Amino acid sequence: MSELNKHDSWLRFCDIYREVVASCGLPRGVVQSEWRFRQFLHEGETGDSTMGALSVEQWSGLVEFAVVFFRECESCLPLEMFAAFRKELERRSSVRMIWAGDKLIPMIGG
Repeated sequence: MSELNKHDSWLRFCDIYREVVASCGLPRGVVQSEWRFRQFLHEGETGDSTMGALSVEQWSGLVEFAVVFFRECESCLPLEMFAAFRKELERRSSVRMIWAGDKLIPMIGG
């Protein structure tokens, strides 16, 4: 897939989930490209936003959008690939979370 087609696909994806994207309240730069969004999930920050600074409502929106992103765009192990997101998820929930097929669930035991 060419970069242009991939970018168009990303814009279409964001348009389909525009209400969820809007609920995150992230700066436009974070979701302007799939690469920037992946970078945000991996590193936990961009030049204009950090995961740790998100309000409860913004965090909830980000989790909702990330779950859709994982389900639609990642084939396996999204929590291992996006360490900053996983760490922030665990910090905010005080529970270790795992990706189970198409949703986040708390890990029981171990």
